[in-house]
Amino acid sequence: MKIKFKDTSVLEELRQQCPQISVADYPNIVIFSDLHMGNGGSRDDFLHNGYLVTAVLQQYYQNYALVLNGDIEDIQKFRRRKIMRAWKELFDVFWQFHHRGMLFKIIGNHDWALQALPERPEYLPLIEGLRIMWNQKEFFVFHGHQLSRMYELFEPLITLGLRILAVPLGFANVSVAHDNDKKYKLEKQVYDFSRERRIASMIGHTHRPLFESLSKRDVIRYKVEHLLRALHFASQEETDDIEEEILAYKQLLLSDADFFEINSLLYSDIVPIPCLFNSGGCVGKRGVTCLEIQGDEILLVHWFDEQVNSRYMNNEGYETQQLPGTSICRTILKQETLEYLFNSIDLLS
Repeated sequence: MKIKFKDTSVLEELRQQCPQISVADYPNIVIFSDLHMGNGGSRDDFLHNGYLVTAVLQQYYQNYALVLNGDIEDIQKFRRRKIMRAWKELFDVFWQFHHRGMLFKIIGNHDWALQALPERPEYLPLIEGLRIMWNQKEFFVFHGHQLSRMYELFEPLITLGLRILAVPLGFANVSVAHDNDKKYKLEKQVYDFSRERRIASMIGHTHRPLFESLSKRDVIRYKVEHLLRALHFASQEETDDIEEEILAYKQLLLSDADFFEINSLLYSDIVPIPCLFNSGGCVGKRGVTCLEIQGDEILLVHWFDEQVNSRYMNNEGYETQQLPGTSICRTILKQETLEYLFNSIDLLS
């Protein structure tokens, strides 16, 4: 079935109804999406990285506001009570953030059915989106499925099919996250919507990390181009270091699983306007990605276990820091000041 995308007016309606928070009140914010928590069994997409996400929330992000941007529990594939039983420790962590007033849990398509539950004290509160304000500038945070009518119209049938066929037979989810054409169409709509309103949007849903409207692959291409130009002015000692860095980036590009990833310049702007971000996801074999806001800066961060992905760490070309007492590492893939970001949006849109 071909996914039909809605007109972006649905996003403006959603935006106007969303609660707002301010970076002035929440100077440290972390955004995760697409955990796809299951029943803890072999068909649970979160099984590979569950311990990693739990550890970083407990040990690194305790002083952050936590934004969970959709598809946290995979209600389409598993019963809610089994998910809660399997990931009790992580749910306890969520509740700790909630009790401190530091949790914002946004609905996605895989946990869409949670909206039908009555409001009770034992249920974490849900929102459909969030507006994060910085000096009267705006990050609009929502999952992204809202642009597709398929999820709205056929959610019960999708859930039934996943539970009786996909899970027992071990099939991977067939969704926007696995279809480059659908990724591009959805991202293009959000990009145009954000550019027209001079805001920055943060989505999940496609599982594709984006920073300033560029994919990780695009960012690496720009870095390689910059390094190649720098060779002309480099000393012999600097040349050796630059060449080593270029080879590391080349290896990363060649080893990236999503080799045929869409180039974000297809958004049709000569200079991509930095109005689209995506926190990525938490089901990849290479670790998890998230977005951080730290005061006046925004960062795209990659967490991974060096014991599991030591080769990836060596070829990454980025500096890493280790979570004390663990083999879990944090890498900043990209960072920028919010002033630069919103000045760019204002002047280029």
